[in-house]
Amino acid sequence: MEGSSVNLSAEFARVQQSRDRCNLSKIGRSIIAFLAGSSEPKVQRISDNSWRVYDPIRHQTLYLSSEKEVRMWLEQRYHF
Repeated sequence: MEGSSVNLSAEFARVQQSRDRCNLSKIGRSIIAFLAGSSEPKVQRISDNSWRVYDPIRHQTLYLSSEKEVRMWLEQRYHF
């Protein structure tokens, strides 16, 4: 029984190290993305009459109901 608990402890440590490496990798990617600093808005068409726009500068997501509204938002944000 004692041998199996040692094996479980070793397995737990291995899994924890793997999680730590994964978390560090995610943190590294986040730092790179932050430093790269894309300030361009993200526009995604969700359906025929639904659009999602994301403003990375303001960290704001909006849902709009037409392409015209998206264009107006872009023009307002960027003063075209």
